[in-house]
Formats: sequence, C-alpha cells, structure tokens
Amino acid sequence: MVPTASLQDVALIAGPGFSAVAAGAAWAAVAQNNRVNKRSSQPSLRIQLISDPQTGFYGAVIVNGGDGVASGVGFAIADRETVIAGHIGHGFMAPGQAVRVLASRPAIQRDDEDRPVARGIAICRDRFGIPQDWTSAEEHYERYSRKLTDGFRKRPVYTEYIELLCKRFPEWTPKDDLTQISIANQQRVPA
Repeated sequence: MVPTASLQDVALIAGPGFSAVAAGAAWAAVAQNNRVNKRSSQPSLRIQLISDPQTGFYGAVIVNGGDGVASGVGFAIADRETVIAGHIGHGFMAPGQAVRVLASRPAIQRDDEDRPVARGIAICRDRFGIPQDWTSAEEHYERYSRKLTDGFRKRPVYTEYIELLCKRFPEWTPKDDLTQISIANQQRVPA
C-alpha cells in the first residue's frame, strides 16, 4: 500500500518553510531601510575645477550636495607642477553650502577651451567618522578597514591629502614632483 499524505500533513511540513521565507523577506526589507536611512543623512561633496577669469588662477568650487553635515572638510587640487591643499574654513560644511578655493598662480597647462588642466579631490568625514573622498572625475570612495580582531567594524583609514590625490589619479604627476603653493583665496559662495 502506498502511503498518501493528506492536505493537513503537507501543511504541517510546508508551513515552517513559508514562515522562514517570510522572515527572510522581512529581514531584507529592514536591512534595505537601514541603508536608505544611513545614505539620506550623509554628506555628498562635489568638486568642480574652475579658473578665475580675472587672474587665470586655477581652483575649485566644492559643494555639499548631501543631506548631512560634512566635518573635517579638506581638499587637494593639482596642475602638472603645483598643488594646493588644506581645510575648508573651520572644517564644517552644512548641506547646500559651497566654497570657492583658488591657487596663488595660473595653471601650467590649459586645454583647447582655455580651461586649466588640473585634478582635484574633496575630503570629509561622515556622521559616523568614516573618511570619504570625491574626485573631480566624479568618483566616490569610503576609506575604512575591517579586521576580525575588531569584530569586522568599520575603522577609519586616514591619509594625507596630496598623497590621496596622487593615489586617486595614478597617471598624474607623482607626489614628489609636485610643489605645494599657497592658497590665494577661499570664500563661501551661494550654492
């Protein structure tokens, strides 16, 4: 005689399986919500390279386009021979705030449209203290490490600004060949 299973027997076996699938879906929804919540309160810097029309000095406008306050805001901007680097004002940028920074001399090289040939990077810490950087090539990086001994928690990795600029643009001028020059102007601008 072949054993037959009633609908009640099948329900007893399938019920816990369906419950496990529902629990997994709920866990995934909570994880996604946490990621969205974290991103919604993060800074998001943008760096736009510029040239001052009166002086020809190269520089950048740095804007916090995110919804969170950026702390420890810094920058590094280099042409083929020189670099400017430093902190933005007191180090904080509110959402929507913009700052213009100019070098103390014109760029060495200009492109076909008379724009300075330069590279730049904007750096800050997010609300969790993790260093973030954005390049003038519109790339974004978080700098942290995780170790088994730390329970795989994110640990900030700090780097000197000019060294970081050279790391993000390896085809550009090496750090040892760049001369750091003074900043001519740094001022807040309407975003």
